[in-house]
Amino acid sequence: MHFEAKWYARSEPLQSVVHFIKVTLKELGWNDGTEDLVMDVGCGPGKVTTKWVLTLFQEVEKIVALDYLSSMIEKARTLNAHPKVEYHVGDFEGGSTTENWKGQVSKMISIHCFNWFKTQRESFLTVYDLLQPGGEVALYFELHSDFFSALEEITYSEKWKSFFQGIYNYVPESNRKKYDSSHYRKMVEEIGFEVRFCQSELKVEDVVSDDAGSSFVEDVEDES
Repeated sequence: MHFEAKWYARSEPLQSVVHFIKVTLKELGWNDGTEDLVMDVGCGPGKVTTKWVLTLFQEVEKIVALDYLSSMIEKARTLNAHPKVEYHVGDFEGGSTTENWKGQVSKMISIHCFNWFKTQRESFLTVYDLLQPGGEVALYFELHSDFFSALEEITYSEKWKSFFQGIYNYVPESNRKKYDSSHYRKMVEEIGFEVRFCQSELKVEDVVSDDAGSSFVEDVEDES
């Protein structure tokens, strides 16, 4: 499995992501636009950051956008540069690259990122340390999916497992252990967060067109 920056740069955000930003966050009051420092964790090639997140904070002084992969940040700086957005390569899970913003972040957002972390509790602790007093964080990530379950099944298949060595590392702990939202509510409340909204929902995503689906398959085949 690869996280190719060119695929992410070409694609549009899922409708569930757009709903999370345009509806859910606004219902939580994330639309005053006067924040000092906003952080986007797992920004990818920056399209969601500049085209969607920034619209919530039009008067923000700065958005710090982080991604673990340098290829994502290279694409972001090339394709989605913005004077209010500062892109950085950073290992958020490790925490060592975020010390400069400790206690300074007023709002933090992360979309489809926390499910990849292997040490989620430590990552939530990093969030807690980065937020200023009264700061808020909104996370949107996958708990379970048929895709992850299929990866698990492949690792047990005598026929196929030799072709997919290491693929199990891409299956989130939440999928393996069947976590629901109550697991995360309890975890973050123990850390010290006040939870305003926490729930798990079933989302079914549709490919916007046959061309979009076939284009993705063609890209994968080109890389193989």
